[in-house]
Amino acid sequence: MQAISLRLDKGINYAGILGYPFLSKSVFSIDYQRLRLEWSGSAASGTAFKIPQAGLRVPFVLRDRLVHISALVNGRGPVTFLVDTGSAEVLLMPRAAELLRLPVSSAQRADGIRLTTLERITVGQVTVTNVPAIIHRLRREGEGALSYDGILGYPFLSQFKTTFNYQDNVLILEPKPVSLQPER
Repeated sequence: MQAISLRLDKGINYAGILGYPFLSKSVFSIDYQRLRLEWSGSAASGTAFKIPQAGLRVPFVLRDRLVHISALVNGRGPVTFLVDTGSAEVLLMPRAAELLRLPVSSAQRADGIRLTTLERITVGQVTVTNVPAIIHRLRREGEGALSYDGILGYPFLSQFKTTFNYQDNVLILEPKPVSLQPER
């Protein structure tokens, strides 16, 4: 595995990013509300994977070792999102926002980012409402450069305990309890 030194998020130093080569060898869950990562099994060790029985199962497609899912935005689509557990935002490319006829704030930041609120994002049978999002052109956007219309990050994912099962190419979304406090 390779690790590179990164400096992100207001100067915090990271030794690297755990990506597909590591994550695909286990089943793991992210519970943003409890501030927990849970790991289950390992292909190398031969231990069994613990896969949640509850929750909505959403198939995903791996492209370039990245998780892509299909969703509806405000009842329109489908929209292909890259699922990014490290993204603090839900992002839509300008061309996707235009096709979806999204209402956009007339204010535009100096960096070109425009803000919007999505009435709803529906993935499978699950809908999250009033999702803050940004509309911005990524550097690689263009003909054949990207295989997705946007990035699905924290504002959506934080509503669930999200389990990634790479062996079956499935996300399991378990809605969070309403009054749960983070464990300390």
